[in-house]
Amino acid sequence: MLHLMKEGGPIVLLYMVPLVLYSILSVAVMLERTFTLRKLRRLEEQEFPRIREGLTNGKRQEVLQGLKWCPAPVAPVLAAASEHSQFGTEQVKEAIGQAMAVQTARFGRYLPLLATVSSTAPFIGLFGTVLGILRAFNKIAQQGFGGPSVVAGGIAEALIATAFGLGVAIPALIAYNIFVGRVNALSLLVGTHASDMAPFVAQRETADASA
Repeated sequence: MLHLMKEGGPIVLLYMVPLVLYSILSVAVMLERTFTLRKLRRLEEQEFPRIREGLTNGKRQEVLQGLKWCPAPVAPVLAAASEHSQFGTEQVKEAIGQAMAVQTARFGRYLPLLATVSSTAPFIGLFGTVLGILRAFNKIAQQGFGGPSVVAGGIAEALIATAFGLGVAIPALIAYNIFVGRVNALSLLVGTHASDMAPFVAQRETADASA
């Protein structure tokens, strides 16, 4: 980058700085999402058996009160189902759908940043490519002839900009697709758990009310 700035001047910063920031942000998002999604899935797998056991063994009130502090992703979904269970099955389904939408958005946090990086980094690199080619033609115009030594700097700058843009975009795109798959898998797991328990929560609510 220092060599490019020396050869191309401050104008190189127009595309190199955004690409460097993109690469740093992409790595940060990849690390954060890897840790967070792994942690959420582990909590879901650890806590759901306890929730299911409590709901199916007559400890409904105790389990519902504990949902406020339960770290499992299914906890707020079941809490929403319980709050709407007195209004009927349709309200319970709607509450689950809304709670699941919130959880899915939570799972996919920061992923739009990866999508933005993967879609715009190549164009930023292309912008640098155009600038490099323009600099090469400008040198030809100034010296009146064109040879390898005249245009080499501009062409090298153009190729480096393209390569850097693709080097930032491709890992971001791969990571985005991987994380989307993980988000969908976790959402499916949580949704399945909520669907399995929500009817039982509604039944127990009815039973408690009639008692």
